[in-house]
Amino acid sequence: WKASLLGGGQAMSAVVGGPPTPLQLVAEFSTLAQWHRQQQVLATTPGVSELQIGGVSGRSASIALVYPGGGPALQSALTGRGLSLENINGFWIMR
Repeated sequence: WKASLLGGGQAMSAVVGGPPTPLQLVAEFSTLAQWHRQQQVLATTPGVSELQIGGVSGRSASIALVYPGGGPALQSALTGRGLSLENINGFWIMR
């Protein structure tokens, strides 16, 4: 995706984060309120697209989405929004 950057008083366009990358992750939560907050944060994170919620259990949910730059870039974005995203043995876990 593209973002507008201000430099020297002129607007310019730059690619931010890298190419759109499909991701699979598992959201872990302990309460329904926590799950709702995770969904809200993901849905309002700039760059997140094609957000799909898969199976949901009492404590976790599977999520598919597309994000520029993949997991490492989303990890940085979510850290600034109060969530953690970790790659554990090849699986992305959001808490």
